[in-house]
Amino acid sequence: MLSISSFLALGFLLTYSIGWSATLDSGLVGHYEFSGNASDSLNNLQTSVSGGSFVADRFMNDSSAFRFQGYGDQIEATGSLIPYGSQARTISVWARSDDYTSNAKVIVLGSFSSGNLGDVFGLITSPRWTAWGNGYAYEVPGAPMDLNWHNHIITYDSSAINYFYDGILAGSAQWTLDTYNSVLSMGGIDGDPTGLYFHGSIDDVRLYNRPLSETEVATLYATESVPEPSSLSLLAIGLGGLAMMRRRRS
Repeated sequence: MLSISSFLALGFLLTYSIGWSATLDSGLVGHYEFSGNASDSLNNLQTSVSGGSFVADRFMNDSSAFRFQGYGDQIEATGSLIPYGSQARTISVWARSDDYTSNAKVIVLGSFSSGNLGDVFGLITSPRWTAWGNGYAYEVPGAPMDLNWHNHIITYDSSAINYFYDGILAGSAQWTLDTYNSVLSMGGIDGDPTGLYFHGSIDDVRLYNRPLSETEVATLYATESVPEPSSLSLLAIGLGGLAMMRRRRS
């Protein structure tokens, strides 16, 4: 049985986690949890879905992630809050590939202008997981591809791109973006001249209008690497601690 000090420590950790959660909500303009639907949980973005299906997530929860099976399967979100041009931003996504297809578009900000690859920015398979944009003018590679779930966070502060793979900085590039239109695409992009769509699953997509710090990236990765505790679990912990304190006093 846990001691009172253990419950107090757990309470502190929960309070700390809640505080960091509030920080990680700052600048958040879109959040796709894929808990049985493909809508932005903040209701900021308008979403259209073509093909695809819900599958189990990295914690084996049914219908809690979204799978793309190639050409034509995609999710597209629009809205005035989506960063564009050279505006600061962060994309965070959990992704698992079904194969080793190169240059498939996993998640991308911007849309093609007359087929111009220089108008977009995001994550592709190349064959490493890779932060990419501006018509392949820059590529920041992460780890070699495998078929497991991984977290990818790409930040941009209006002058530099940082790519974090599973919470750790994988690489950086100095670049000035000029993405076209306020569009967020997942699984593929309309008008992509390469026709390379993603074969795999995504989950817990977050879009920010600011660059997350390295500390925030590590915290977000750590937070999303474990199942979120249910309200009943937290209530049970609180009631258990209270009962133990009362017994000690009696």
